[in-house]
Parts: sequence; structure tokens; C-alpha cells
Amino acid sequence: MAPYFVNSIEVTQRPITRPPWDQPKERVRLELPAGFRKTPEARPLPCDIILERDELLGLRDGARLRADVYRPKTEAKVPAIMMWSPYGKSGTGVFNLDKMPLRAGVPLSQLSGYESFEGLDPAEWIPRGYAVVNVDSRGVGDSEGDMRMWGTGEGRDGHDAVE
Repeated sequence: MAPYFVNSIEVTQRPITRPPWDQPKERVRLELPAGFRKTPEARPLPCDIILERDELLGLRDGARLRADVYRPKTEAKVPAIMMWSPYGKSGTGVFNLDKMPLRAGVPLSQLSGYESFEGLDPAEWIPRGYAVVNVDSRGVGDSEGDMRMWGTGEGRDGHDAVE
């Protein structure tokens, strides 16, 4: 791993051990119909939603991040809200409300189950005309690279993902 510097100060980093994956993820496009529930207890989707799972976002250094994109079922361009998380995209990470005492007071029926931890629920924002993009940050899930948080490197990654 190449040294990483902030101004002239070398930042100590070491490679993390990534969990083994059976095979690389493939991009998937799903049409989720209005009324669909991820689980029997989850909030039903209020409208048709297109889910493009595991989209690739390229960064300036060649690393690729994975993102789940939720959007209205339309060909029109819509504004996007990007959720950036080290906790796993779209309810797939280690951290979620089910691990919190009493689900932090949020009933299962209030959320669709497609939100990332501490993120927005697509079931709330797609009917309002937005797309929701849940990104696994560098080194998280199937995103490439080594995790780096709260620094200029993560800021550059966020910029590249938006562009």
C-alpha cells in the first residue's frame, strides 16, 4: 500500500482484511411495484420504483464504488439524493436498526427496509420525484480499496462519485 500524506505528514494506514465473497456482484435492474414489501412487516412501497443494484462509480485513482440507485419509473431526469455510508448500502450492512435497542423507537412498519443505516428511505423520497443513491464508501461491501474516513481522501471520493 502506497504511503498516504496530508500536506507533509504521513498518515499511518494498513490494509484491512476484506471478507471473502463467493464471486463479484453483477449489476441488477429490478422493477418494484407499488405495494411491494421487502418483508411482511415492512412499509409497502407507495409507487413503482426502479432499483438498479450494484452500479459502478469510478474514482480518479481507478477504484470503483458500488451503489444502489432507486428512482421513479420514468425516463425523465430527476434530482438525486446521495447517501454515503460506511455501514452498508440499502439495509445490507452490519449496522441497522435491528441491532439497536428497541430499533431506536422506529417500528418495522415505518420503513421499507431499503434504506441504509442512518440514511433516507427511498419509499419516502421516490414519490416526491427524487432518486436515492446509496453508496458503499471505499473499502465497504463490494466497493474497492481500503476504507478511509473523515479526511480529504474521502472528500475526493465523494466528489468523484457525484461527478
